[in-house]
Amino acid sequence: MKKIILLTTGGTIAGVNIGKSEKYEAGALSADEILTPIKERLAEFESDFTVEPYEVCSIDSKNINETIWKKLYLAINKIISDEDVEGIVITHGTDTLAETAFFLEYTLKTDKPIILTGAMRPSTALSADGPDNLFRAILVASSPLAKNRGVLVVMNNEIHSAIDVMKTHKNNVAAFKSPNMGPVGIIVNDNPVFFGAVAKFKHKIYIFNENITFTYVPIITAFAGDSGELVLSAIKRGAKGIVYAGFGAGTYPDTVKKALDFAAQNNVKVMIASSVPEGVAEARDENFASAGLLSPQKARILLMLELYGE
Repeated sequence: MKKIILLTTGGTIAGVNIGKSEKYEAGALSADEILTPIKERLAEFESDFTVEPYEVCSIDSKNINETIWKKLYLAINKIISDEDVEGIVITHGTDTLAETAFFLEYTLKTDKPIILTGAMRPSTALSADGPDNLFRAILVASSPLAKNRGVLVVMNNEIHSAIDVMKTHKNNVAAFKSPNMGPVGIIVNDNPVFFGAVAKFKHKIYIFNENITFTYVPIITAFAGDSGELVLSAIKRGAKGIVYAGFGAGTYPDTVKKALDFAAQNNVKVMIASSVPEGVAEARDENFASAGLLSPQKARILLMLELYGE
């Protein structure tokens, strides 16, 4: 029997309202309780696959960090070795969902579907979006069409690549978009439909062990009048890499250029990203790396992995 493993980390999808207010406690539901609203629908597919839920953690995703990423990575690496496992679904708070997806994209070496999903409304909301997102994420994870497509994010009936997806709205259920590439697929009548063929070329995968430690890599965002002091401060604090999210296509004030040059001269890797969500960031200096299409947050993860790889 085909198995889909559900790994829960908390977030709004497992949230419960506090009293009659709109405030809610993230991660209040257990892994089994998250599945309860869709068990009847899943029963229609019981001859095709079963879903096994496990709790990794139960937190608000604003508190997700490298320790949780490591825990997820190690758990998934163990799970995917089971030949009966066809795919994995991870429920996650939306604030850092795109970052976790990107981290897993660059560290997991598997052709099995790895799907992240979440919710913009808690489980007790009048029109909670979590059950539908979870149900469709499970369907995508069980589909042979999702194999070899890397880590995917399923939200609001759309399928996105972990490389480009980001949260683009603070409140709307259609909060996740892929500004540069668009969604890679949609779900139609309970079936995933992908817009393109499986990519022939994959990026580098960073494999690490239980003893991994990540170096300090801050993100510094450009602003009018930036003196470069934040860059110098990051160097003093021991940063081994710096992501500078510049203006437009990655520009920065002359004062910042001096500080970034100083960083590069002192063996601190500099990656230039942009605070603008669409388009390509340019490094404009041979001593700096370009984040390309990546958001500053994803550029930071990539730089952390590259520094570890050395």
